[in-house]
Amino acid sequence: MACDQVERQMCGIIGDRLGRPADDLEVRLHAAATASGVRVLDEHIGAALLPGADLTEFTDVAAVARRYAHVIRTATSGVVGDSVV
Repeated sequence: MACDQVERQMCGIIGDRLGRPADDLEVRLHAAATASGVRVLDEHIGAALLPGADLTEFTDVAAVARRYAHVIRTATSGVVGDSVV
Protein backbone atom coordinates (compact mmCIF):
# COMPACT_ATOMS: atom_id res chain seq x y z
CA MET A 1 0.00 0.00 0.00
CA ALA A 2 2.79 2.44 0.86
CA CYS A 3 4.56 1.76 -2.45
CA ASP A 4 1.30 2.28 -4.34
CA GLN A 5 0.81 5.62 -2.58
CA VAL A 6 4.38 6.69 -3.40
CA GLU A 7 3.81 5.78 -7.05
CA ARG A 8 0.59 7.81 -7.20
CA GLN A 9 2.26 10.83 -5.62
CA MET A 10 5.23 10.50 -7.97
CA CYS A 11 2.83 10.65 -10.95
CA GLY A 12 1.82 14.15 -9.89
CA ILE A 13 5.37 15.26 -9.13
CA ILE A 14 6.87 13.86 -12.32
CA GLY A 15 3.93 15.06 -14.40
CA ASP A 16 4.45 18.58 -13.07
CA ARG A 17 8.21 18.41 -13.70
CA LEU A 18 7.65 17.26 -17.30
CA GLY A 19 4.66 19.48 -17.99
CA ARG A 20 2.46 16.46 -18.69
CA PRO A 21 -0.68 15.08 -17.07
CA ALA A 22 -0.23 12.67 -14.16
CA ASP A 23 -2.10 9.95 -16.05
CA ASP A 24 0.19 10.15 -19.11
CA LEU A 25 1.63 6.69 -19.81
CA GLU A 26 5.26 7.84 -19.83
CA VAL A 27 4.73 9.74 -16.57
CA ARG A 28 3.17 6.65 -14.99
CA LEU A 29 6.07 4.46 -16.15
CA HIS A 30 8.62 6.88 -14.70
CA ALA A 31 6.63 7.03 -11.46
CA ALA A 32 6.48 3.23 -11.21
CA ALA A 33 10.22 2.91 -11.84
CA THR A 34 10.96 5.66 -9.33
CA ALA A 35 8.74 4.11 -6.65
CA SER A 36 10.47 0.75 -7.15
CA GLY A 37 13.92 2.31 -6.92
CA VAL A 38 13.00 4.17 -3.73
CA ARG A 39 11.58 0.93 -2.27
CA VAL A 40 14.83 -0.93 -3.00
CA LEU A 41 16.94 1.81 -1.42
CA ASP A 42 14.59 1.93 1.59
CA GLU A 43 15.01 -1.84 2.00
CA HIS A 44 18.79 -1.49 1.76
CA ILE A 45 18.79 1.17 4.47
CA GLY A 46 16.34 -0.83 6.60
CA ALA A 47 18.55 -3.92 6.43
CA ALA A 48 21.53 -1.80 7.47
CA LEU A 49 19.65 -0.67 10.56
CA LEU A 50 19.45 -4.22 11.87
CA PRO A 51 21.52 -4.91 14.99
CA GLY A 52 25.23 -5.17 14.37
CA ALA A 53 25.20 -3.39 11.02
CA ASP A 54 27.70 -0.69 10.08
CA LEU A 55 25.76 2.57 9.83
CA THR A 56 28.62 4.81 8.73
CA GLU A 57 27.32 5.06 5.15
CA PHE A 58 24.11 6.65 6.47
CA THR A 59 25.50 9.28 8.84
CA ASP A 60 25.83 11.95 6.15
CA VAL A 61 22.25 13.04 5.43
CA ALA A 62 23.27 14.98 2.31
CA ALA A 63 24.99 11.87 0.93
CA VAL A 64 21.88 9.78 1.56
CA ALA A 65 19.77 12.40 -0.22
CA ARG A 66 22.18 12.26 -3.17
CA ARG A 67 21.73 8.48 -3.27
CA TYR A 68 17.96 8.91 -3.52
CA ALA A 69 18.43 11.49 -6.29
CA HIS A 70 20.75 9.09 -8.11
CA VAL A 71 18.18 6.29 -7.81
CA ILE A 72 15.48 8.53 -9.28
CA ARG A 73 17.72 9.71 -12.15
CA THR A 74 18.70 6.13 -12.89
CA ALA A 75 15.14 4.80 -12.70
CA THR A 76 13.93 7.44 -15.14
CA SER A 77 16.97 7.23 -17.45
CA GLY A 78 17.80 10.81 -16.53
CA VAL A 79 14.40 12.22 -17.50
CA VAL A 80 13.84 13.33 -13.92
CA GLY A 81 16.98 15.02 -12.62
CA ASP A 82 17.91 16.82 -9.45
CA SER A 83 15.31 18.31 -7.14
CA VAL A 84 13.81 21.70 -7.79
CA VAL A 85 14.01 24.11 -4.86
